Amino acid sequence: MKFVSIAALCLAALLAGCATPQHPAQPAQPAQPGAPVSLAATAKSDRIMAAATLALVGTCEVNVAADYTALIMSRQHAALALTRGQISVQAASQVQALADSARAHLDAACPSSQATLDAQRLRSARTDLAAISQLLKAKP
Repeated sequence: MKFVSIAALCLAALLAGCATPQHPAQPAQPAQPGAPVSLAATAKSDRIMAAATLALVGTCEVNVAADYTALIMSRQHAALALTRGQISVQAASQVQALADSARAHLDAACPSSQATLDAQRLRSARTDLAAISQLLKAKP
């Protein structure tokens, strides 16, 4: 358990270092759970994208952590693909709508660490994530 805690702290420090902005800070906007995320953010092609979601073993959250990470990376990938002209604005909008749906399903699948996993909502989220993957693989 001690090793897992140390490893988690090291990972958090590494991710925090990677997340340090290289440009002037933008005014923070309050995040609402399940709120849509704008694709208007600048996607840098010369940056490594990394994300992780930490969860305690034995909780509902551990069952959805990887899916939240996949969701984050899907949004980032869509923004980058749109910037590079690899997907159309319409495809990016579809990705955004599916990502919002997946996020809502994930939030409902495990509303707290003490909750019981709602397997149907998790399957719905994974269906949305699979559809996002297909959209991102399609050519414009």
